[in-house]
Amino acid sequence: MNLRSITLINLVGISYIFVSRTAVTIFPEMLAGHTAVFLHGTLSLLFTVAVLLFYYYFRRDYLREPEETLGKAANLMVTASAGVSFLYLLYLLDITGLFSPDPAPFQALFPWVYSLAAVYFFTVFYREGVGKSRSGLKSALRLAIAGAAISALVRTLLVVNYLFRGQFEWLWGYAGRYPLLFFPVQGLVFISFFYFFFAFYRLQGSSGSR
Repeated sequence: MNLRSITLINLVGISYIFVSRTAVTIFPEMLAGHTAVFLHGTLSLLFTVAVLLFYYYFRRDYLREPEETLGKAANLMVTASAGVSFLYLLYLLDITGLFSPDPAPFQALFPWVYSLAAVYFFTVFYREGVGKSRSGLKSALRLAIAGAAISALVRTLLVVNYLFRGQFEWLWGYAGRYPLLFFPVQGLVFISFFYFFFAFYRLQGSSGSR
């Protein structure tokens, strides 16, 4: 496996997570059976691990030696992605009955940390990691920064709600109640990340991608 192949897997993964969450929000009966819930949880876990691997391979194979700040940002994304993967692992352990902790603190904190780390990573990449050979990424990175910032803002509100009210609800739970507000927001965030991975995948396939 190399950076380009893991980038392609991420394109498939973020598409699956967005489409499946949208579908389940509109048609919750899709996950009525235990097998469907387990399969969805397993695929989601594998695709979040793929996100982690992307930033690991990015740090190992893509960066030039002087790009220390971008390397640290990539390391931060590895850690933040591990937190999101841990959430799906807890989800699988819960539905299989092996372990049933209270996931609310992790559900509130880990996606929030990931969104903040994403803002930092994409900003550093745009400011310090885009030279002439990577100029094709500029528009994708600008969109990714905007999408990550929107995600960070929304998840900050969820964290504040949890801290002050002691209750947590997944972002997609709000999408089900306020679809005209949350579906466009989630759609924009998805498009921004998808476009970044798509642009990065194309750049990896061209000559002089580094």
